[in-house]
Amino acid sequence: MRWQIPRDVWRGAGSWTNGNTDPMSVSLTLISGGKPTGKITTSLTFALATLKGALYYNTYGAPGSLTNGNGGVLKIVPGEDAPTVFLTDSGLPPVGPCRSCHALSANGMMMTANHHIYPGVLYESEAYDVAGPTPTLIKAGILEAGFAGIFPDGSRLMTNGNPFDSKSAFFPTADGNVPALLKSTSKLLDSQTGNPINVTGWDTQHAQMPMFSPDGKHMVFNDVDTGGGKSLFVSDFNAATNTFSNKHQIYTNDAMYASWPFFTPDSKKVIFALDSRSDYASQLPDIFGPPAMTPTGRGHLVIVDLVSNKAHDLELANGFKGGQSYLPAGADRDNNLEFYPTVSPQAAGGFFWAFFTSRRTYGNLSTVGLEDPLSKKIWCSAINIEAPDDIDPSHPPFFVPGQELGTGNMRAFAALEPCKEDGQQCTTGSECCKGFCSQINPQTGIGICGKIEINQCSRRDDKCEKDEDCCKGDDNGASGRPLFCIGGVCELKTPA
Repeated sequence: MRWQIPRDVWRGAGSWTNGNTDPMSVSLTLISGGKPTGKITTSLTFALATLKGALYYNTYGAPGSLTNGNGGVLKIVPGEDAPTVFLTDSGLPPVGPCRSCHALSANGMMMTANHHIYPGVLYESEAYDVAGPTPTLIKAGILEAGFAGIFPDGSRLMTNGNPFDSKSAFFPTADGNVPALLKSTSKLLDSQTGNPINVTGWDTQHAQMPMFSPDGKHMVFNDVDTGGGKSLFVSDFNAATNTFSNKHQIYTNDAMYASWPFFTPDSKKVIFALDSRSDYASQLPDIFGPPAMTPTGRGHLVIVDLVSNKAHDLELANGFKGGQSYLPAGADRDNNLEFYPTVSPQAAGGFFWAFFTSRRTYGNLSTVGLEDPLSKKIWCSAINIEAPDDIDPSHPPFFVPGQELGTGNMRAFAALEPCKEDGQQCTTGSECCKGFCSQINPQTGIGICGKIEINQCSRRDDKCEKDEDCCKGDDNGASGRPLFCIGGVCELKTPA
């Protein structure tokens, strides 16, 4: 049995809460054979906001899926019931050609993706302008930019550096390599031309899974040459001079591999996966992977503070509470199956939002075996803002609605939609190129992009530089709570 709560009922319920300070009590009673059983009562906390932008994720489908079994990038807009195909090719799975293994800039304007034909025919990356309804190819033939770290404005990217030659003739993979990529070194490239950029202070040969911070001042990566794939490093970055400096280790582990690091919107913390496999993946069919690797990877999510270097498991996001599994199929089947985390570039409703791939079951909708590639689905967890280092900041995740159920889905990037110029209609400042939405009609919630008043304070989701720029109270919501400048945008903070 399953029952989908009607959207108007769900939104109506949320409109009567006040977030963390006023959770909603929900009771469920079942009637079987004319007799009631239960009731089960729980409390739900609503984040008083809608996730910003759109979600782009890799899919590896089945016949009859949107990509007809081929690799591709799908797009989900919050509130829509189904994804759309954003980027793919008309190849024959599993040999291709296919387009997948993507990365996206925080402003939602630049995407890179791998274009492959197996075995050994085509291995290249491409850069796309994604400002329009469909992507526009900017540059083909870039080396290993599919899993690149793209600068927030999309102007440049750091390629993933794989240290070893492939051990498989069909699908590139090796201990210490990110799967599907060839041996290469890390380089900072111009996104428009694919040409190397002259940099100062960069001496890392193989920066795995690099990622820039939302403010563009830092880059996190796994230096496999220094840490053996088990350590994360951060370097400061000066975009004006293309200078890297102050490389330092923020995390290391004796037994597991630190993978897919991603900054929180305030650029103060990094969320990553701690994996059992040296290729930082959840699983590949045995015919592709080196024999030394276990068939099924295990992983869980961790958050680390950049100042204290203190790390904490995202326990609730990982499916544990008080050290015990709360997931329905139990610890052996459902837990330690978290991979490929990303974080929305903008806070919403007083929380950061972390997306990740998990092979856990979902009710009776997604129940295939954990080694089945179709078990990979996208989940999302709310993360408390500025939580103490010794407290789990995560919340139980939700299954992202709208994604295809009969496919393997992974590495979802949340990015803002193309911005609107002054004079166009808006509902929040995050939709506008200059960061301000004014003259919002309280009945319709629709305003106009642009800062109308000279001394106008920044409302929720408007652009800011410091806390003092933000309005004293949340004047475009029901909470009345103060606003803070978080990642350059005025937003609520998670109540203590």
